[in-house]
Amino acid sequence: GALWLAERDGESVLRLDTSTGQASRIGVGEPVNALLFDQRGALWLSTAGHGLLHAAQPNRHEAGGFGTLERFSARDGLSSDLVAPLHQDSEGSLWIGTHDGLDRLRDRPLQPAGLPANAQNLALVADRTGALWAGSSNLPVMRLDRDGLQHLPLQTPISATARDSQGNAWLAGPQGIWRSEGASLQKVAELPVQRSLDSAVRAML
Repeated sequence: GALWLAERDGESVLRLDTSTGQASRIGVGEPVNALLFDQRGALWLSTAGHGLLHAAQPNRHEAGGFGTLERFSARDGLSSDLVAPLHQDSEGSLWIGTHDGLDRLRDRPLQPAGLPANAQNLALVADRTGALWAGSSNLPVMRLDRDGLQHLPLQTPISATARDSQGNAWLAGPQGIWRSEGASLQKVAELPVQRSLDSAVRAML
């Protein structure tokens, strides 16, 4: 293993091999405030006035510096080029504290969720476990969690969703109201008045 150090007012970082005790200095070219290794093993360095630096392969370096060093600055959307604390959360987002605020960096702002492309008029709600429930006007109710997409045996239009204080998901449509119980749904009630699909439940809280 290795221990990485940033020195005050230094324009380099130190890498200390904990098995041999040998230290190597890697030039950065500017003072470094904080260091962070992300979940992929890449190294992030915050600087005092020059934004955020990213070394995708930090172990590939020479005394003169890292082989490839990517920079993120105010031009790229940072609230300030004066960057200090860094933190990565369990979802992989990088939180960046700057002189003017707190920024969040994600690999991909938008990611396909895996729902069928032909689903029409989606109604969405997340339960307390983080699972996403999806109803539509033309497909069975779906549940998406870390294990993938599950199609429930409920083929009915869903036009409104909600989440209660216990974290249960509620779904409603022209044929009634359902509540989540674990990974399944329980019908709670019929609608008091039978109406056409176009007049189905629009919202639920």
